[in-house]
Amino acid sequence: MRSPASARPPPVGHATWAQRCWDHPGLYAVGCGSMPSVATSNPTLTMAALALRSAGAVARELDARDRPADLVPGAAL
Repeated sequence: MRSPASARPPPVGHATWAQRCWDHPGLYAVGCGSMPSVATSNPTLTMAALALRSAGAVARELDARDRPADLVPGAAL
């Protein structure tokens, strides 16, 4: 039993290291589906770590996208 691998380009993987889908910009598939195989023990801490890493990537993407424009003094608006 395996799920699609993360951090591999299509068609092998479905998402980047931050669980961002390759085919749909802005779509993050955060959750247990990114586990490369079935865990033999409780995967709670692993899933929490992956979610935190993805949250940081989402925050950086939103900061870069929604950054206010730099205005040049004296330029026409």
